[in-house]
Amino acid sequence: MISDKYFAVHGHFYQPPRVDPLSGQIPQEYGADPYANWNELIYNQCYLPNTTLRNFEKISFNIGATLSDWIAGYAPHTLQSIVQQENTVFSRYCISNGMAQPYFHVIMPLASPRDRDCLVHWGMREFEHRFGHTSQGMWLPETAVDLASLQSLADHGIQFTILAPWQAKDPSLDVSQPYLVRLPDGRQIRVSAAVSSTRAISRAIECGPDSLSPRRSTVNRSTPASSTAAGSVTSGAAQTPTRTRPVSRPSATSAAPARSSSSRNTATAPSPDPTIRTAVTSPCDAPSTSA
Repeated sequence: MISDKYFAVHGHFYQPPRVDPLSGQIPQEYGADPYANWNELIYNQCYLPNTTLRNFEKISFNIGATLSDWIAGYAPHTLQSIVQQENTVFSRYCISNGMAQPYFHVIMPLASPRDRDCLVHWGMREFEHRFGHTSQGMWLPETAVDLASLQSLADHGIQFTILAPWQAKDPSLDVSQPYLVRLPDGRQIRVSAAVSSTRAISRAIECGPDSLSPRRSTVNRSTPASSTAAGSVTSGAAQTPTRTRPVSRPSATSAAPARSSSSRNTATAPSPDPTIRTAVTSPCDAPSTSA
């Protein structure tokens, strides 16, 4: 008897605001040639190919608000396709394969309670503005977490988040299973591991097979897992391994032509944009709350 096996892939897509505060434009960035800046380089090597392959209806993913805003100005047709692909999944299964993200890439355990709640609220509203419905999950920057952060997620109706498997306090914990974290007020929130229990697989997918070479690898694989168990969580920010990324160049035949930077890449709260948002119609669609 042949048994079916499945695995899930999560894509974490994020770029910080790179604009010059005086000009409102992204300046020419070293190492991004033949493109003007790293946003354009990564767009042509990552965001555009994944959109063309329709991977945004095949994987779990989150897109940072600042990146969504930049794509909306640089390549609105690409963002529209990403939204359409996610909407296809939502209409079919009544649940999104996309996750929200705090509006800015802030290490949540280091944020004040007011900032933390504001970042979660803005992140949820931005997702709703882009995709036309709310998300049940939220990706935390660097998967950094504490009980106060999880409490804030629960306060905003978020049902789950993703952590790294090496954040488990008990090294013997089966990280292939999701867990319920009991919050101080008696509520619960689900957490699950983001990647394989070995960092090597995740690293090879993220940085390419060459990243596993002993000469290039910066991960100490003998370090025991430490950090989060259900009911007891600590920050994962300090446990993120240092990563060395080789700079690859797109070929002249496969790369889209370089384009000038857009002034849309600004760090502001989302505003209505009827050319981007796609209305979702499905049996599970609920009325949206405006940002």
